[in-house]
Amino acid sequence: MAEVVVAAFFPALRAGFVAWDDDAYLLANPNYRGLGLAQLRWMFTSMAGHYSPLTWLSLGIDYVLWGMRPAGYHATNVLLHALAAAGAYVVARRVLAAAVGPEPRAALRVGAVVAALVFAVHPLRVESVAWISERRDVLCGVCFVLAVLAYLRAVEPDTRRPRAWYWAAVTLAALALLSKAMAVTLPVILMTLDVYPLRRLGRGRWTRREVWLEKVPFVTLSTAAAVLAVVAQRSLGALSDMSAFGVVDRLGLTCYALMFYAWKTLLPCDKRAADIVRTLRRGEGLAVTRLTAPAEVQPAMQPELAIA
Repeated sequence: MAEVVVAAFFPALRAGFVAWDDDAYLLANPNYRGLGLAQLRWMFTSMAGHYSPLTWLSLGIDYVLWGMRPAGYHATNVLLHALAAAGAYVVARRVLAAAVGPEPRAALRVGAVVAALVFAVHPLRVESVAWISERRDVLCGVCFVLAVLAYLRAVEPDTRRPRAWYWAAVTLAALALLSKAMAVTLPVILMTLDVYPLRRLGRGRWTRREVWLEKVPFVTLSTAAAVLAVVAQRSLGALSDMSAFGVVDRLGLTCYALMFYAWKTLLPCDKRAADIVRTLRRGEGLAVTRLTAPAEVQPAMQPELAIA
């Protein structure tokens, strides 16, 4: 599985830095370059839109290894995603085994391979893997997948050292959250797995106190990460108040996001930065574009915004 990912994303190694976040985050930012006390202090205190100190730490390691040669940064992204893909295969196989039983093994392997490939080489992964500034996606992804895997091992009836696996899952959850706040959904994922296919929760089992209590560390970490994410977004003025976007506008944005990602998952075509401008020319999604386009790109889009 890892080899398939490396083969699919190998062309990214020939890519460079791009003028979309890479220029501001990496080329014009000397603060992450190195692993000295000054750099580490900046990594763990910076609120530049995201609180992601582990991501900055990985970029600092890249700088120590590669300097400002982009091929090394791209190689790290590809290797992290390859590890996540391998982990996704193991998770898929364990989930399928819990759902339908351990036999037949060949069918389980085929199902796990298909599930892992859909995750690993889907065109939507290109943005995260081939774009250096999205290091937080692939780093969060590998920690997230490994946290789920450790949790599955911890709750298996015949597993050895379940408490060690459990605290490994909590630690990996913390690392995922320190990479990107997207991992706040992990407690929901774990509770969903507890209902099916693990069947630890459900009819006649909703009152299992130990199952709920074991989620407390995960919920606590996710809550803290959510607060830090809001603080980080406010530091850049990225959050709008109700006077700028009302309830109807926000519901529209939510529906647009749900439809957009579902549609692109099923039909991943026309996914490029130019689509934002083309969408504006059609007079659609103005508020969505204002909220999601990177800040350094928005000034260049002002003529299109005026037309829209």
